[in-house]
Amino acid sequence: MNLFVEPVLSALVLLLIVGLALYVNQSRHYALVALFLVLFAFDYTLRLFGLYDILAIPGTNWNWTGNLFSLSWAILFVHFSFLSFREVGFTFKQRPGSAQSAVIITAIIFVFSLAIGLAFTDDMTFSSETLFYFLIMPGLAEEIVYRGVFLALLHRAFTAGRDVPYNWWPAIITTLSFALMHPFFDLDGWSISFNFANLVLPLLGGAAFVWLREHTGSLVFPIIAHNASNTSFYIMGVL
Repeated sequence: MNLFVEPVLSALVLLLIVGLALYVNQSRHYALVALFLVLFAFDYTLRLFGLYDILAIPGTNWNWTGNLFSLSWAILFVHFSFLSFREVGFTFKQRPGSAQSAVIITAIIFVFSLAIGLAFTDDMTFSSETLFYFLIMPGLAEEIVYRGVFLALLHRAFTAGRDVPYNWWPAIITTLSFALMHPFFDLDGWSISFNFANLVLPLLGGAAFVWLREHTGSLVFPIIAHNASNTSFYIMGVL
């Protein structure tokens, strides 16, 4: 039953985001935000219904194809829109004075993930593909989509033509969207059970990753922290 409920929930969240952007924005940028959300919803639907399995790389168990597709449409979106790759975070250059605190936060995320993995995982089987996947793909694809393109678009939508030092809406919206895209409830007839950890952990992670992105002006530390978090969680489940 979740198969039908989750797309509806996701669609409502996306419509809410579009509505906020339309309400606040006074320029043409809302149209590109809407286009991004359509592409995002299409990508999410393909994942949800397992349609990427049709194009799965032979001999693999993880969704490499889906993540590569996400990377491709996100990069093409930036190329054909008014956004610059630097604005999206495609740069190795960090804001002056930001690297040291970013390293500390990344280390804290890593240690926290080790502790969570130790507490909540067991009897996971080691796989070199799984380790390689966690070291590369989730952070790369999700950070470019959420904290890269989506965040930059929302900054344009919410701050264009406004003399404000910083607008928190883009960070809040991308963090909530990231958390809500993770399944956090189960339905059994009329009974609903919530998985608190599946909601709170992505919410905390999303908040930390967006802080790294805004603090450094680059996607480098968010990608590293995201992949380090997933990998450490997996390693503790194997040990």
